[in-house]
Amino acid sequence: MKLNSKTLIFVGLCVYALCLLSLIPAAGVMKKWAADAQLSVDSMEGDFWRGHASVHTLGPSAAQWQSTQVTWRFNPWHLLAGGLGFDVALKNPHFELQGTVVTGIRRVIVRHLSGHASGAWLSYFIRNQRVAFSNDIQLKDLLIDVNYRSRRVRSADGEISWPGGVMNYPAGV
Repeated sequence: MKLNSKTLIFVGLCVYALCLLSLIPAAGVMKKWAADAQLSVDSMEGDFWRGHASVHTLGPSAAQWQSTQVTWRFNPWHLLAGGLGFDVALKNPHFELQGTVVTGIRRVIVRHLSGHASGAWLSYFIRNQRVAFSNDIQLKDLLIDVNYRSRRVRSADGEISWPGGVMNYPAGV
């Protein structure tokens, strides 16, 4: 098979673009993404492939901001299915979670999400249902499929265990 010069130039430019992408500092990418997600990034080290950051997210009370330590590592196997995959770990005073986040064109999938979350933190996110947990919740091998545009959960599967304790729920409402 004979390759002409146009094909070689095209392949060379594609390889060059991939190399440039791999060298982009994570701080540059996160600066744009954090503004859209309303996050505050305090410190960040690493690049697209792996790194860690300290991110402030909204905590259990609306006036309180919590610092979350985020660690990520690029997982190239997801490129075969047309997505970008990262092994991610999140650590905060209210939760410690690890899993794989795969982004595609139309959806974000969180796979193998495991860890624990405090009852107060979880109660904050489901406050519209007026349910309050007192103890930590254990998460094991959750799979969450989210539509990227509508930001709605399409499906969820996995194991969530609660050791018991006080759970407040208004009856008859």
